[in-house]
Amino acid sequence: MIETVRCQWAVEHPELITYHDEIWGRPTRDDRAIFAAYAQCVLHAGLLWTAMLKKRPVFAAAFADWDVAKIAAYDGTEIDRLMHTEGMMRNLQKITCIIKNAGCYIEVQREFGSFADYIWQFARQPIDGTRDEAKARAVAEKLSDDLKRRGFKFAGPASAYGLMEDIGLVNDHDPHCFRYLAND
Repeated sequence: MIETVRCQWAVEHPELITYHDEIWGRPTRDDRAIFAAYAQCVLHAGLLWTAMLKKRPVFAAAFADWDVAKIAAYDGTEIDRLMHTEGMMRNLQKITCIIKNAGCYIEVQREFGSFADYIWQFARQPIDGTRDEAKARAVAEKLSDDLKRRGFKFAGPASAYGLMEDIGLVNDHDPHCFRYLAND
């Protein structure tokens, strides 16, 4: 039997294997999936990645399955509900950040037709981060600057880079990983 070779970090926990194999680094142009990835980057800060992955179903349910229009309309009542949702990260700053970003997200969709069209303009095709890390970092800086200019919060270069990895804008799979070539 041939063993599947994965990125080293992905074999540490079962949750990581599924995330690695099915989501991380897989190019997507689905606006809902991109918003979910961005929101989860916000929620992930300060959490172990495995803890965040275990909470993904809770987050999706609490945030209307990542329906950006619904999230942008959240008011104090919804914030209170989120702060009291079982299993939710009870961090007011992160919750309000996601709601604010949803409004900014909608503005970008209006301007570009989709958020995917907006974000993929920064690199028309996935950047190979293992071969050209400098280019990937430069694109993350440009994306970060533009997101901030548009009013997004939690939009620093590290967050932008993490989002780019998650949605496949940058391919940081180990060259020996079965997903590395799958993204070509």
